[in-house]
Order: sequence, then C-alpha cells, then structure tokens
Amino acid sequence: MHRTGVVALVLVGLLGGQLAWAQSFPSLPNLPNLPKLPNLPTIPGLSPGPGGESSPSGTSAAIAAFCAAAGAGGVYLGKQLAERDAKKLKLSPAQKKSRERSYMLGGGLFGCAVGGGVAANVINKMSAESKKAQEDAWNKAQQQTGPVTWQGPDAKGTTEIVERESLPDGGECGTRRDVIEAEEGRAEPMARVCRTAGTTDWKPVTSVS
Repeated sequence: MHRTGVVALVLVGLLGGQLAWAQSFPSLPNLPNLPKLPNLPTIPGLSPGPGGESSPSGTSAAIAAFCAAAGAGGVYLGKQLAERDAKKLKLSPAQKKSRERSYMLGGGLFGCAVGGGVAANVINKMSAESKKAQEDAWNKAQQQTGPVTWQGPDAKGTTEIVERESLPDGGECGTRRDVIEAEEGRAEPMARVCRTAGTTDWKPVTSVS
C-alpha cells in the first residue's frame, strides 16, 4: 500500500474516534431566554428621561429624593428655599421666616416626615380620607390656575401653584401652596415643584435655583 493510502486510513480512524467520543456526551438543553431588565426609574424634575416621560416608579423616586434632601423636619431644604425666595422676591425678614416655616412643612404634602408644633400636628393627624381629598384637589390644581378647594371629614383647605416661571428648556417651576384647616389649628405648607416640557405632572424637586 502506498504511503498516501496509509496516511488516509489513519486520518479516517482518528476522525471516527473523535466523532464517537463527542457523541458519547449527552446534548445540552437549550437555555431559556433571559428576561429583559426593567428600565431604571428616573427622577422627574431632576433628571427627566427622553421626552420628559414619567411613571409611577419615577414619581416614587422623585418623592424619595425630595424627602431625603429635605432632611430632618425639612429644615435644610426649607432654609435654602426661603433664602432663595427672599433674594428673588425681596422679602422682609418676617416674610422670609414665614416662608421658611412653610417650606419645612412642605414635605408633609408628599408623605415626608415633618417637625413638631401645631401646624405639623395638623398635617400629621389628617385622616386618609382628608389626604385623599387633598390629593384629588392637587391633581386638579396641576391642570389649571388658581386654588382648588377640598373637604375631608376632619380637615379642609385649598391647594394651588403660584409664582410660576418658565425654564429655558421649555419646562416650568413654581411653588405649591396649601392651606389646611382642622380642629387642631391651621397649616400653610409650601413646596417647590417643577414639570418638564410636554408633561402635565408637577413633581417636588430639591433644586433651589
């Protein structure tokens, strides 16, 4: 037999052996398709996504960031916002102090912890029904100008957006101002809110600009 034929037989034998060795292993099952990861929530008013879209998860993130930035009893953010307003609106020292107290209570509008005192107790003791009535009024206030009144079983009041200002990117910022009256007394919380261009929902923000 020629050397070429011998080499060919050897190669065939080797290939056959490798094929048999490979076939001795069981076939692997098909791996299932991995689920798509959900989009991370954005913080409307602070870091809007494309088109300024918002979602319930985005709203929760915005409120969580707002409460964290407000600090204990809303002291830090309240002082910063009052200082900003005093310079911009030329407020007197008494007016500045009043705004500072209102901003410190503003976290209560979004479920954040607020400090003590009569006004804070008015907010903290509101029933779920009264809070729902206030929230419904706030949703209406975002779609119009002027105050919207609400009435609950243990409290009543108004909510509105004042001091609106347009932003260069087409968005808008303003001040949410509420009045809450209850048997315990009266509270006038305030919070800075903004909305991105093309949206109708105003979110609490931590910016003092």
